[in-house]
Amino acid sequence: MIRALSAQTMVRTGSSAFLILDWFGSAGALGAVFVIEIYVCVDGRKDAMTRVVPAPRITMVRAQLGQQAVDALVNGAPSIRKLAEGSNAFIWQWDRRQRKELDALIRSNGVPVGEAVAGSGGKLPARWVVHTVYPADIGSNEALELLGSCYREAMTVAAGLGARSVGFAKMLWPDPEYAEGRRRAAWVAVSSAMNAPPPLTEIVFASPDPDVASVYADVYESLSRS
Repeated sequence: MIRALSAQTMVRTGSSAFLILDWFGSAGALGAVFVIEIYVCVDGRKDAMTRVVPAPRITMVRAQLGQQAVDALVNGAPSIRKLAEGSNAFIWQWDRRQRKELDALIRSNGVPVGEAVAGSGGKLPARWVVHTVYPADIGSNEALELLGSCYREAMTVAAGLGARSVGFAKMLWPDPEYAEGRRRAAWVAVSSAMNAPPPLTEIVFASPDPDVASVYADVYESLSRS
């Protein structure tokens, strides 16, 4: 089934000409694709062109997120203050400028739950770090929607910066005895990645925990068959 991924985006190219881009996605037996409809509007006339491009490649690696050579790394935490408390292992690699940026962000309470903002990559392999705050509990549909918003907003911010690849650690990951909660969190992560907006071409999920990789792999296989 083809489903809309984004509202229209307008790029002005002059006083009377602009582009309107709509992108749609489908994941099925042939793999995921984007269908991009490009409308060229000049003096009130609209001509449409359609092209199909591959959806982003999704990779799960058993490694720390900070080791990944991607354009943007996502720093997620269940509260804005915990963004700076080392919940993601790459924080120890941050330089002084990054820490000052994050301190200012925390003081301003500048990241509501489900939203994302950009920061510099400093000495990390990534050019940018995207900060997002996810809900503290996975026990409700509202929490799942907010978690999905974290992924969508982080990818939107990264794409807006010009990133082509983005890396995530697990977010909102329940204790081992809550297997269904883990699967739901992975489902939100992978389904969001399948619907990543252009120009993103690669989404990396990184964790040194083999159990995490296994859950993500199972969810990806299920979604690819649907």
